[in-house]
Amino acid sequence: MRIIDCVGMDAARTKWRCASLNEFRGMLGLMQYKSFEEWNSDPEIARTARQLYEDIENLELYPGLMCEEPKPSGDASGLAPGYTISRAILSDAAALVRDTDSSTLFSRFTHEATAGSVTSFHYRDLQPDYENGAFGGQIGKLLLRHFPKAYTYNSVYALFPFTTPEVNKANLTKLGIAHKYDFGAPATSTTWHVIKDYKTAESVFADSNRFSNVYGPALAAMTRKGDFRLLDYLSASTGPKTAKGFEDVIDTAFYPDKWTVSAYKSAAQLAKAQFDRVAAGSRKNAVSLDLIADVIVPVVTSFIATQLGVPIKTKENPLGLWTPARFYEALTEMWSFAYLNFDPALGFKLREKAMKSSEVLLAVMEGRLLQTQGTPFSLHELLVDVKHLFGIDSQGIVMSEDARKTFGRALRATDRPLSEIAGTLTIAAIRLVTAVSDAALVFDFYLKPENKQHLDEICHAARRQAGLMDEATIQRYAEEALRLHPAVAGSARRANQDVTVSGGVTVKAGQLVWIDAMAVNRDESVFAHATQVDTKRNPGLYSMNERMSNLASRKGSSLNTTIATAVLAEVCAYGTPARANGRAGELGAILGADGMCRSYLSPKGPPSAFPSSMKVVVAKA
Repeated sequence: MRIIDCVGMDAARTKWRCASLNEFRGMLGLMQYKSFEEWNSDPEIARTARQLYEDIENLELYPGLMCEEPKPSGDASGLAPGYTISRAILSDAAALVRDTDSSTLFSRFTHEATAGSVTSFHYRDLQPDYENGAFGGQIGKLLLRHFPKAYTYNSVYALFPFTTPEVNKANLTKLGIAHKYDFGAPATSTTWHVIKDYKTAESVFADSNRFSNVYGPALAAMTRKGDFRLLDYLSASTGPKTAKGFEDVIDTAFYPDKWTVSAYKSAAQLAKAQFDRVAAGSRKNAVSLDLIADVIVPVVTSFIATQLGVPIKTKENPLGLWTPARFYEALTEMWSFAYLNFDPALGFKLREKAMKSSEVLLAVMEGRLLQTQGTPFSLHELLVDVKHLFGIDSQGIVMSEDARKTFGRALRATDRPLSEIAGTLTIAAIRLVTAVSDAALVFDFYLKPENKQHLDEICHAARRQAGLMDEATIQRYAEEALRLHPAVAGSARRANQDVTVSGGVTVKAGQLVWIDAMAVNRDESVFAHATQVDTKRNPGLYSMNERMSNLASRKGSSLNTTIATAVLAEVCAYGTPARANGRAGELGAILGADGMCRSYLSPKGPPSAFPSSMKVVVAKA
């Protein structure tokens, strides 16, 4: 019967455009399944379905009906099929006695407006989003995507086009949300000046007097809403003195003496434990898994939570603030809002989510700082605030030793107010999450057929693990992969005055400058044989790439790359990874609306700034 099942699934996908199982159950008025175990309690069937479909919402109709747990067999039960099939048979019988002529009025529309006609992504994109700032309006999405340089993400001219801005302002003021919108007229689209050579990029990146960081307002808003004095303190500021204060906290808190040894050890332990947990369910000599969702994301979020004392909701701590998945989602929302909103149409909704998440995270940082100082009364007040913000009880007052050391070093680094130190640590958490992209792109690079020899060398070093030399070798491979395939496409700056750059080109005051990371990292005048992997390059050449995307020290070292190295080493120590067949083994990178930044397709929703899935098979060594 196998061929019949295969033909049935193929016809459902390509010819009949069938609904998913949950969509079908919804049409029948049945409760939709929330998990694979609810659909079929057999652990093997549920696990196999999860590996194939990832989310219960993706479960196809044909396999879903055929493999649904049957009703208990008993006297007079007959064939005892699954409950969905039983209900469908009864519904079909009832429908025969109903008049269905009215449905023909919409037959053409329902035939064309389907995921089969416009793809599932675009079908979802066409649905109204009532959190987009335009109360579900769609024309603003069109304008923002086609003229991303003319409108801000919250411009009333884009969100409420063809209406009077003054009237809009009055209406939004009555609703109490006018402060969320920009009432300024659209700007003339400015052209970006793109920098592609290393030395010019280095000078622009380091010159905070003539080139300002464009990410400051978003970071200031998230670290203390409305307190724009933070712009004089954060690294986003244009003043060298205030940037030094930020760097003091980061260097002291995260990069003490011998930090590489302790950070690598912590990340490696997390990676090994997580990989062993995933591999434990495998009955073969090869482990099939989603490398990003099953290993990289849990390791990175656990590392950040451990270092910064964020109480994560687990079986051992059921009343934590966030589940690991929600914590990761919060970090990526904040990072995307500050550094890379690749789709302007999502800007308004993204800001709302980022602000809510940052409010909670900032409160946690302030609470931990007070706890480290030994201020129990204030800590209690802050935890009450966090509970109120989150809507549930919070647990996790006891801080890990790693977190206690981090906060202790941060307090010793500066005499700035606690709120500013908390803001700095919040930004540190946001920048640490790019370790997910770092690790994913390192694996993606070395899983390419042309890099098979390098992958074998990495696996050999990982299994030998004779000492720091092998760890350093693996890290050099990781740094080379990120040089050739950087985690972010580049970094933006704004000229504070007219500046002449390489080639005699004058950048006007106010003009935006884009440092093209891919081109800069392949500058032949700096990197000999730039397109080839060379683990003997000067380590200092990687520092600018680290600063563009990661939480970097003054010397250009990065915790992010250390985490990525540890994950790479632990996976390769177990066995040799290989891509799964088809698109499941790819990252799914696409070009963003701005034409410069990458985004990634997600199996569970719209594109994201971070890769979310890459299936691999790790053959045990």
